[in-house]
Amino acid sequence: MKNMVLRFPQAPTMNGGLVTLGLHKNPGILFDIPVPQPLLWVVTIILIVILGRIAGRERIRNPRAALGALITIVGAMGNFIDRLTNGFTTDYLLLWGGSAVNLSDLVILGGLFVLITAQHRTSRTVSSTENHDETLTKQKKPV
Repeated sequence: MKNMVLRFPQAPTMNGGLVTLGLHKNPGILFDIPVPQPLLWVVTIILIVILGRIAGRERIRNPRAALGALITIVGAMGNFIDRLTNGFTTDYLLLWGGSAVNLSDLVILGGLFVLITAQHRTSRTVSSTENHDETLTKQKKPV
């Protein structure tokens, strides 16, 4: 899709209802908020390192969280490479005639969803285990 849109930027857009295929060059971040490219590069690298450390730390204890971090890294790398080679991210999925995204954005969102739900599930499991341990401790009090 991306290559087709880049090769034929003046071609009529394909309207599929809520999603339209077209070209949008996004030099900024979310919602075209302008940010200097060098700053974006540094922040992206820092976030990729942080996510890499999360993936490494969680790979045994919480593999689902590690997977979410790795998926997010893949999406971030896609946008990072796009910025380095083009100076902008190439958005080609126009949603509801306004917002524009690309596949990397969707991968980032999916990865964050997996990471957050995995962390939430783990915290709930730890919490219920602690409550269970407290109940057992109270029941074992000497008489």
